[in-house]
Amino acid sequence: MKKKKRQQKSKGFTLIEMLVVIVVIGILATIVLVSVSSGRKKAQATKAKTDMVELSKAFEMAASAGCRKVDFTNGEFKCTPAGGSTPVSYATLSTPPPGITYEIQLGSDTAKNSGTTWSSVTDSLINGGYSFRSSGFTNNDIFYCNDGSIAGAQTSRSGCFCSVNDGCTSTQ
Repeated sequence: MKKKKRQQKSKGFTLIEMLVVIVVIGILATIVLVSVSSGRKKAQATKAKTDMVELSKAFEMAASAGCRKVDFTNGEFKCTPAGGSTPVSYATLSTPPPGITYEIQLGSDTAKNSGTTWSSVTDSLINGGYSFRSSGFTNNDIFYCNDGSIAGAQTSRSGCFCSVNDGCTSTQ
């Protein structure tokens, strides 16, 4: 009786199998990176929108408290209410998300932040009006708020508005 020799199967993967696995992992990684980057952009636009609305509300609260002059220093929006002697902080903004620029215009004074530090606006008359803008991604406005009193771009009506081109899809 003849004995049949058994063929031993290789215990490793072939080169083709390894290449197929690497290609599949590469495709999956690309899909994940694309979805994460679009989510990050929407999160940045949402933060910009929230910050601009917060500034707008702070300005309105300061005006209703009888403030005559407002200061914006190191991201803090404050003023001394009528009859008061101590400045009150109405809002504090951190630095904008990467790639986003904030611009705060109080009357004829402007403060900007596109990095880590704010420029300042001090003793700006509250009846001079305001305009708060966030821009980025394509250097277009993401979201802006104004009281309609400052001449210039996007001040034809008062309130807060969104630029749909930059991922902000609703207004408040």
